[in-house]
Amino acid sequence: MPKIIDIVINHDFKFTRLPQYNIKSHINTKILEIVTSLGIKVYWSYAELASVTGSLDPFVSMCAGFYDSVNDFIAMNENASQNHNLVLLHEIGHWSGHSSRLARSAIILKDGFNKPISHNTSPNYFALYHNEEGIAQYCMYYLALALNIDINEAHVFLKTYNNSYGLIDDAYCAREGLKAAEYILKLAGIQELVAA
Repeated sequence: MPKIIDIVINHDFKFTRLPQYNIKSHINTKILEIVTSLGIKVYWSYAELASVTGSLDPFVSMCAGFYDSVNDFIAMNENASQNHNLVLLHEIGHWSGHSSRLARSAIILKDGFNKPISHNTSPNYFALYHNEEGIAQYCMYYLALALNIDINEAHVFLKTYNNSYGLIDDAYCAREGLKAAEYILKLAGIQELVAA
């Protein structure tokens, strides 16, 4: 029988996880090659992240995955129902915006990208955040196309996600998402995409 994992969050909020699920064993090998070749730090479960950090913010426990721009790592939620390949490609899209890489505004703000919108003090952050999410979604889509991974689902995921962020500048996000995908593919030594 699988072990149930209990995690204490911020020393006073406790929740019980479902039986542990090994996300890494279900990630497409092409994506794992990118993660490895680029040296991207990924915590494959929130349980792993909590065991390293000692706590887990309740806000992030609701996400399918997230990118921490301050500490430069990706964390995946082993209990999320979304397609883990596409979620990881989305988070790699955010990773590309780090100040040491493409230095996108929403990622390099003083407050850091990994804070909820309501906790961020930068006046333009709301618009920057929505566009950053759009960029990561387009990056996910272009990477899925380039790697031939879940293309139909990636298209649906792109449109559904972007419709939920109605304020994004779609043309800008598509351009920047393509730029991010090509940057990632080039760093990983994979043939670049050609814009259609």
